[in-house]
Amino acid sequence: MLILIKRVMLRAIKEELILGTNEIQLANCKDEISKALRSISYGLFIISSVKDGKINGQAANTVFQITSDPVTLAIGINKNNLTHEYINSSKVFSVGVLNTEGLFLVRNFGFRSGRDADKFDGIEYETAETGAPLLKDSLASFECKVVGSMDLGTHTLFIGEVICAQPRELESQ
Repeated sequence: MLILIKRVMLRAIKEELILGTNEIQLANCKDEISKALRSISYGLFIISSVKDGKINGQAANTVFQITSDPVTLAIGINKNNLTHEYINSSKVFSVGVLNTEGLFLVRNFGFRSGRDADKFDGIEYETAETGAPLLKDSLASFECKVVGSMDLGTHTLFIGEVICAQPRELESQ
């Protein structure tokens, strides 16, 4: 009986050591994941939408093309952002692609809520078919209709079919 108890205790100790080692490995892996994520390239974008005649936009760092026929783009938007509410309601959004000279737009659209301020005050834009604002100070603008979405916990991944695009030549280029 004593031998059996010792075996059970040894097995428990071994399992605890293994579990403890796995937790350490997971913690180290999280650090490595965080470091590796810094190597992924991102862009600078302003994502905008419209709801009940009101417009709003936000800075974003991730937009990517999903398909080429029809052309679709994907954007990830935090559910707490007003822009998310607008996109979810209107099912349209626009993407403004920024270059380094568009950093002033990131400051304007990225550090305050559209609930508290009109982010488009003093910003040149136009609207087209969807009513979502298209920034004039951008390398290109895309106008999209939402054709799908995926709930990702804190964010929603919206898939938009591009219905119009405007490449621009900025004066400084």
